[in-house]
Amino acid sequence: MIRRPPRSTPLYSSAASDVYKRQATVALRCLIALSLAMNSWAQDSMILVRHCEFDNFGNLTMSGIAAAREIGKAMKGRKINSIVSSPVTRTQQTAEEIRGVLEPKVAIKNEIKLSSVEDQAKNWVQYLRLQAYGGQGSGKVFVTHHEVISAFFEAEKINLPIDFGAAYELIVTNGKLTARALRQEK
Repeated sequence: MIRRPPRSTPLYSSAASDVYKRQATVALRCLIALSLAMNSWAQDSMILVRHCEFDNFGNLTMSGIAAAREIGKAMKGRKINSIVSSPVTRTQQTAEEIRGVLEPKVAIKNEIKLSSVEDQAKNWVQYLRLQAYGGQGSGKVFVTHHEVISAFFEAEKINLPIDFGAAYELIVTNGKLTARALRQEK
């Protein structure tokens, strides 16, 4: 609330003018902070994860398990509604480890089941674009394969490295998708 100077202080005094300026500056900063907060709420954000390191049998290695848990730790504090994973064991195990760190109530879904890697990449790219641009991906984590992330990044003209256990935050603001690395393998 902006306070008026006492009646005994002339409105044209420099002291009163300084008080008004300080109060106006504080009010303007509050409005800017509120505006930035409202814009961040309007963004649709989702996380894209490449499965972690696996062995010859398709199961996560010990370092893969540790990496998946680190991804979960990097997501702590975010509102995660669900984890969407391909049906392959290494992606399922990566999703389980992430969920174990986040919250056991987070649902793991298998929304795409395909026959070949090419089909998987093509259909996942379409699915991810729909999720990102349609606003349906907000609060979701997508655990998938190198081919899928590579095809999606190529379609979206994103140039980021795709290592085992890499995680990316995808943000759509005003119809424009941006990506940043949430976590990269060290």
